Amino acid sequence: MVTQQAVQSMKAGGGDNCIVLNVNSVLSHPKLKLVRGFRSIYAASKHAVAGVTSSLRGEIIEQGLADKIRVMVSLHPSTTPLLIP
Repeated sequence: MVTQQAVQSMKAGGGDNCIVLNVNSVLSHPKLKLVRGFRSIYAASKHAVAGVTSSLRGEIIEQGLADKIRVMVSLHPSTTPLLIP
């Protein structure tokens, strides 16, 4: 996983103010109504991103690295219509 490699690099580099930021989707929120043609697997995969982010944050805290590496709650951009024919 790319995030694992990034965290290893951050730990090895000894840098301060490192940030892990996962981009998610507003469609990961279970309270939103389903969009027409929406696939449940998409919602599940986006919800998984939030879970992985939360788990990683816990691991960073357990390792005592929370002051050097911040794991941000996923960004949730809104839906964007694509103009693909």
